[in-house]
Amino acid sequence: MAARPADAERGSGPVTALLVMAVLALLLGAGFVALGSVAGAEGGRAQQAADAAALAGAQSVVDDLPRSLAPGFRRASEVADLVGGGRCAQQGRVEAARLATANGASLTGYCWDVRRDEVSVEVVARTTDVSGPPARAGAEAATTFAADDCALDPSFVVPTPTPTPTAPPADEDDDAPPPPPPPPVITVLTCGDERVDVRLDLLDLRFRPDDPAQLVALAERLRPRLTG
Repeated sequence: MAARPADAERGSGPVTALLVMAVLALLLGAGFVALGSVAGAEGGRAQQAADAAALAGAQSVVDDLPRSLAPGFRRASEVADLVGGGRCAQQGRVEAARLATANGASLTGYCWDVRRDEVSVEVVARTTDVSGPPARAGAEAATTFAADDCALDPSFVVPTPTPTPTAPPADEDDDAPPPPPPPPVITVLTCGDERVDVRLDLLDLRFRPDDPAQLVALAERLRPRLTG
């Protein structure tokens, strides 16, 4: 028996509804995939900016070594203070912020821990194409300079200072030149795998780089690396 028109109309309703729902599901699925792709790209860009910022901060600390160590030190343990000055110092922050900006993000956190040889950064993407909070990322880098492990040659002994000469008799020539200062004493400072010649100035008993060019060469030799 042929279906009556009313029966055909009643049967087409559920089919049409199913087709509409299927099309909507496909569209929603495609939308979620697109949003996920955009979010993934934003997250990748934020991570790239964080990596670049961490490396830039570590490199800035390395580049600044000659200036940081120029004042000298009395004990090898003071080297870490000259290079870092604390567990969350800000040396290198300017360069880290510059590299974060160049990679489409803003630096929101920075910490240079000389004791752990770790520059840690946090960044946030400046712009985002998805709804919700912007992409954030963090990274850590090492300078590869073991400032906290510096030690002087254990065989080195601080020489006894020469006694201060007494005033000459009054009848002696007042124009006589003063005695020359004692010559500096050279020893070796070892920081991890790096060695630098240092001299002890007997006038103030402070160790300073014997040849500043050695520190420049050291800074050029070091290669900061990502650690996290």
